[in-house]
Amino acid sequence: RGPQGTLYGATNIGGLFKYVTVLPNLQESSGRIEVDGDSVDHGGYGYILRGAYNGPLIQDQLGITASGYLRQDAGFINDTGAIDNLQTNQDLPSQNRKDINLAHLYGGRVSALWQISSDLSLRVSALYQYRHANGQDAEDIDGLTQQPTHGDLTQISSRFTGANTEKLQVYNASANWDLHWASFLSSTSYAV
Repeated sequence: RGPQGTLYGATNIGGLFKYVTVLPNLQESSGRIEVDGDSVDHGGYGYILRGAYNGPLIQDQLGITASGYLRQDAGFINDTGAIDNLQTNQDLPSQNRKDINLAHLYGGRVSALWQISSDLSLRVSALYQYRHANGQDAEDIDGLTQQPTHGDLTQISSRFTGANTEKLQVYNASANWDLHWASFLSSTSYAV
């Protein structure tokens, strides 16, 4: 009940998490670059490269903010089992793959703000994210004892290898018009 239910729907029983992105700056430029790395005990290596820029293209009229990242999440699960051949229903030789839950990710976001007049502005943005993992980050466990069945951090592939790819695209256009006696906001989004 109250403003949360009114603005975002009455079915958000557990509450609301609102993420507000940085607006393009029409006066000053700023940027940053970040490089980081990590390693996992009994596993592989990971890294992340990030960069961002925010600033005007035309002073006080048109600004842009852009950010992007490239990341590898270290793997730590080993696959020592055979994968079933779905066509012949025969076992294939053991794979002995290491760090199968290693994941590659990249993405970015760009947003442009056009201050058409002191009372009217238009903002457009696009977001893209990609993630691919070669396997699941889970070990095989016994259902009764909850102990690993093939050793720590190990699984045996069966019909499903757990590999997956996820992509997300979100596009938005927002117009904000100050009528002095009221404000008009129009926001349209499209997600794939």
